[in-house]
Amino acid sequence: MSQWHKTGCVLCAQNCGLEVLVEDNRMVKVKPDKSNLRSEGYACRKGLNVIYHQYPKDRLTEPLKRTGDRFEPISWEKAIDEIAEKMKALVDTHGPRCLSYMGASAQGGHFEGAFGLSILKAMGSQYFYNSGGQEFSGSWWLFGRMLGKQYNVAMPDDHATEMLVGWGWNGMESHQMPQAPKILKGFSKDPDRLLVIIDPRKSETASIANIHLAIRPGTDALLIKAMISIILDKQWENKEYINNYVEGWDTISPWFEHFDAKAAIKVCELDYDQVVELCRLMTTKRWCMHPDLGIYMGRRSTLNSYLMNVLGTVCGIFCLSGGNVIPGMVMPMGYHADERDPKTWRTIMTNMPPASAGSFPPAVMPEEILNDHPERLRAVFVSACNPLRSYPDTTAYEEAFGKLGLVPEIPDELQEAAKGDRLTFGAKLMEWAATEPKSLAAMPFVMAKTLGKEWDSAALAALWGVLMTAPKAFRKNATRIGFEPGLDQGDRIFQALLDHPEGLWVGEVDPDENFKAIKTPSGKIEVYIPELEDDTKKLDAANEAKNLRLPDEFPMILNAGRHTKYNINTMMRNPEWNKGKRTCTVSINPADAESMDFTDGQQVKVTTEAGSEVSELQVSDQIRQGTILIPHEFGLIYDGSVYGINVNRLTKNTHRDPMGTPLHRFVPCRVEAA
Repeated sequence: MSQWHKTGCVLCAQNCGLEVLVEDNRMVKVKPDKSNLRSEGYACRKGLNVIYHQYPKDRLTEPLKRTGDRFEPISWEKAIDEIAEKMKALVDTHGPRCLSYMGASAQGGHFEGAFGLSILKAMGSQYFYNSGGQEFSGSWWLFGRMLGKQYNVAMPDDHATEMLVGWGWNGMESHQMPQAPKILKGFSKDPDRLLVIIDPRKSETASIANIHLAIRPGTDALLIKAMISIILDKQWENKEYINNYVEGWDTISPWFEHFDAKAAIKVCELDYDQVVELCRLMTTKRWCMHPDLGIYMGRRSTLNSYLMNVLGTVCGIFCLSGGNVIPGMVMPMGYHADERDPKTWRTIMTNMPPASAGSFPPAVMPEEILNDHPERLRAVFVSACNPLRSYPDTTAYEEAFGKLGLVPEIPDELQEAAKGDRLTFGAKLMEWAATEPKSLAAMPFVMAKTLGKEWDSAALAALWGVLMTAPKAFRKNATRIGFEPGLDQGDRIFQALLDHPEGLWVGEVDPDENFKAIKTPSGKIEVYIPELEDDTKKLDAANEAKNLRLPDEFPMILNAGRHTKYNINTMMRNPEWNKGKRTCTVSINPADAESMDFTDGQQVKVTTEAGSEVSELQVSDQIRQGTILIPHEFGLIYDGSVYGINVNRLTKNTHRDPMGTPLHRFVPCRVEAA
């Protein structure tokens, strides 16, 4: 018996629609879903090869316990008992700071975060780590300061814009927007729109751009300061926007006066007149920015993001149609955590705040574990690679939570109510919760052990609960898209999602009310960040020219973590889907290859401060001279063989921005024949 099912890809954040043919409870064929409202029949080769991800030879079917240097099978009951006992004993002995949770990162499986965070908070800890802290700590911290909430991540409104500026972003390969290749090609071919790419190399996206600024690696902040200076010098800034929507402008505007923009742009190895023309376009066109890891994980990470936000503010692009807008959401991804609040924890050894929507940067975790401090991390509960999409995982969470004594006893009548009408169950649930003090903190687990048990899906139970308790802003957006208001609105949206597994729009933001999403004390975009004042003032051509000099031992720059069609974050698994492809190479410019007497295909050794790795050389004119590129997420051990190299062995966790983001796009290195 075979049947086609509609679903979504879980291999990146776009979750493109897929149709999957299932035979005997096993996926056998995949095709794009034309009815999906976001992807509209688009799917990349990763999604179309999802079967290789789903059925690897080493897929686990039972818990394993480390015994000496081996892992041996253990029953669920025994595993749960031992985990609960050890977690509770550690916290009782060393206090809650010894415990951390690392998860809520897997695309398509974010619901597990509700369970992991519930455990963490119930145990008294705030130490939540996830991939947001790996890539976006500086950027999201700034959105927290400038737009009032760390999860107010202003997104490019590419549908309504005239000019899309991609900065450190190779969307043709990495996506990070629905149907990225289709949209980017459309921009480059449309005579009324412009695609601008600022990237050191001639990437796949830069190759089709209308304007490409091949910036010198590591000089992004310097270029942006020069652009702001040019705009102010020519009096091109959007004065009306600044007067109406910006707080602190008079404090920071002197930082950009009497700045030698020509000298700065020379250090950036760009043409001054071309940069001036881009500044003119930014002040005369409706434009939006799309930064990516070249900014977030590049040299001066947080300062890059800060000055980029100031540039957008000067041009008046935030919270306006066609600019960068604060999106609507059912619930925020994470929570706002202001480190200035004395109740907000910092890490013990590295003094890091939870800058990325409540999460700490994973780069500091080794130092938080490997020390002698009495409150060091001693237990890390990891679930980022095992999202809450299958019921056995949820059962483990539920039972571990129960063993810790954190879930109240659920009455039989509530269990019975879960078998019937959802709204009746909801009324019973609220009635019981009003009399049970522990219920709210443990609500994800209560939902999982009632509705989740009946539906065989804790994720569905969590979704229903989220929709039924969604904030007022979401309910307004849902009404705008066509879901009439009422106490049962969340239930009706839930049923609509069940009826449309291909997905549907559940809300629509009013573009004329986007400024209301700003939650700063002033209600405006607050541009003065005192912690970044000194760095911004000192940023000039002379200092950067000196600071950019590479050591003799490491004369080249490694860009660690190249996005390609052949890597899938941490979910590579069966490599057969890439058979016959050149997947994990050390890519280098032809001029560099010639000067070092290298030939395409030979084995080379790359060495950094962290260590050395050997891989196949690929010579490509896409690569900027003086740099090398290695993709991320290889080094996979599968069926006894290693595929590619793990580029993270070439990056040190201490090579990071002050906010904790590792600087993977600017790693000094050397290359030699293997």
